[in-house]
Amino acid sequence: MYFEHYGLKEKPFSLAADPRYLYYSRSHQEALAQMIYAATEDSGFLILTGEIGTGKTILINTLIDRLPKEYRVAKIYHTALNPKGLVQNICKEFGLEYLHLPTSQLILKIQDFLKWTHNAGERSLLILDEAQDLNTETLEEVRLLSNFEADHKKILQIFLVGQPELEKNLAKEELRAFRERVSLKYRLKKLDHRETIRYMARRLAVAGQPSLKAIFTEEAVDEVHKIAGGIPRRINILCENALLMGYTQSRIIIDRDIIKQIADHRPVDESFTEYAERELQMPVFGKPRIANSTPSPAVKHPKASPPQSSRTPARPKTSTTTVAPNTNIARGNNNVTRASGNGAFDYKQFQKYMNLYLNSNDLHISKRSKPGRIIFGIISGLILMILAILVAIQLAVQFVIIK
Repeated sequence: MYFEHYGLKEKPFSLAADPRYLYYSRSHQEALAQMIYAATEDSGFLILTGEIGTGKTILINTLIDRLPKEYRVAKIYHTALNPKGLVQNICKEFGLEYLHLPTSQLILKIQDFLKWTHNAGERSLLILDEAQDLNTETLEEVRLLSNFEADHKKILQIFLVGQPELEKNLAKEELRAFRERVSLKYRLKKLDHRETIRYMARRLAVAGQPSLKAIFTEEAVDEVHKIAGGIPRRINILCENALLMGYTQSRIIIDRDIIKQIADHRPVDESFTEYAERELQMPVFGKPRIANSTPSPAVKHPKASPPQSSRTPARPKTSTTTVAPNTNIARGNNNVTRASGNGAFDYKQFQKYMNLYLNSNDLHISKRSKPGRIIFGIISGLILMILAILVAIQLAVQFVIIK
């Protein structure tokens, strides 16, 4: 939308965890160095934590891009699982069959796979993102998976990546054995003011604009750091919406006023989609397009009056009375109300109404007379009697032949 306006090739502040856009702050450099060391050495668990939006997922993707081809990686993002669900997901990521098998057989499959990869000179890595959602029982299953060894070496390296709540979960007394397996632990830090400037410049350069000052003023960058608090995801949301607002206002330079307008209109943690749904009343799944909407009343069209003619139309030879739906049928002193279609079906009542309706329109049903019915019954009886006699004769003949 705004690429040509700012001289860009793509979105510089997308929320996608693209390794090309990773800015190597001091904290991110240290975290990536520990992850590479833990993946290449026979160490225990690595625990990486950080606030929401600090760049944990982009570090995972960067690590996977840097690993040699001989690494088998199982990356799991949905961790609100029971032990069997976790084991099934691990099998799926490693390309193993997992359907309709008990947990014990799945674990044996994983163990055989890890030994096979180890003997083939390959390494296996398990990365559990959003690990703060793992319950105590599932964490214990993860600890048991770390016991797999071959040639006195660990054949499965395990990373747990999550929010700071992960550290609180691991501090529980029942997870004491798990904590003893942790060899590396690091928490990502927020960006300081200088790192925020370099972060924004890095993303713009990757997107095709080598100059930060060509788009953002120094005051605007200061305001971004102040509002976002050094959290990369918040910086992305602010800058992306600032570029959109600047484009709609035909402004090439983003100043502090635009950043303030973005921050005043909505919270910095709210995505642009949520903002648009609330402010612009965009439709969302399961909700009406317009809030508190009421059905529109039925439109009643006036009936067109028949054209007036000076001549009286000729009376037809046969006239029939047209009965409109849901109206009364008048014949003599009897008023018949049509059924509305609701309630149980009463056949006798329906037949009564139908006969009255047919009679009111001078229509008749031809019925077979009583003598005709008697003759028809006699003929049918004679035919049946003849057929019975023929069957009896046939049976008798077959009996004599057999005898």
